[in-house]
Amino acid sequence: MRYRIPAVTAEQIVLTAIGAYYFQNLTLKKLEKWLGLSSSRAKNATKGASELNFITEIKKNEFTEYKPVLPLCKYLALAKAEERPVIFRQQLLEYDPFLFFKERLLLENNQTTAATQTKNRYNIAADWNIIQGSLSDWGTYAGIFASSSGGRIEIEERNWNTAKIWEEIIKRSGEARTYIIQRIGSEAADKIEREDLERLTTLLGEYMDLCKPPKDLTICLAGVADTIFTKLAKVIKPEIDLSGCLGIIQLFEKFKGDGLIANKHLGFGHLLGQLRNAVDHDVDRTTREAEWEIDMDTSRYAFEMMLSAIRSVVAFSKSPPQYIL
Repeated sequence: MRYRIPAVTAEQIVLTAIGAYYFQNLTLKKLEKWLGLSSSRAKNATKGASELNFITEIKKNEFTEYKPVLPLCKYLALAKAEERPVIFRQQLLEYDPFLFFKERLLLENNQTTAATQTKNRYNIAADWNIIQGSLSDWGTYAGIFASSSGGRIEIEERNWNTAKIWEEIIKRSGEARTYIIQRIGSEAADKIEREDLERLTTLLGEYMDLCKPPKDLTICLAGVADTIFTKLAKVIKPEIDLSGCLGIIQLFEKFKGDGLIANKHLGFGHLLGQLRNAVDHDVDRTTREAEWEIDMDTSRYAFEMMLSAIRSVVAFSKSPPQYIL
């Protein structure tokens, strides 16, 4: 195996894994926005996430898509910020170059020497200073290293109750799943692919924890909604052509034109689409407003409206249609 260690932080790797979980067919362009990084730094984040087996890279004709490794990325997305290092640590301790770096650091007591030896041992193209910086950061985030005076690092295994943390993450997943199925109904849950139902579950867990900014949650929400409604349309009407639809608003207008929804359903699409445009696009140059902000109550309301829309669209597809809002 050819190892590649890019200049990237552990936190950027974790956020890349979470982004791959929420956005089906994640591309570099989407990831740049998600991370708020330049193209080159976002690319480094994908390399790091791939190295630690959080994501897989699938090359298409002119671009690459990034897929999450499940259920690992699901648990990362459900974990609170202080819990994520435990999951990261699990992957890091299976990564041979890191284990070698840690061993040489213990014996040499010199980061530069350990990084140089790691570079030569695994024939890594990156410079020794990049290897040193990244592996030191990853180990510190994972609670394996600790910073000391003069910028040096020392091996200091943090004492986490790993089993308890995993138990809390999995418990959170179960409670959220029960709520989602109750809200959208069992018929809708049966029509949604399992991985998308898990995304709804994970997103609810993040709303419950209030540990992520509402802007980020709203971007996740819009991506999940786009995926679910696109797939639902294909289940309800397999021959529908959605190739010309750009965004949720156009998606719902197409649904209306093809008889999948009623006029009153259009409001769901406009609500979700306008909120997405406000937080995920550039400032509207036709207005004089500054960049839009969104508060947590509005974002959570949009999440509940998405669940209502899923239930309502599936009910309307029955014969005879059921009119539920």
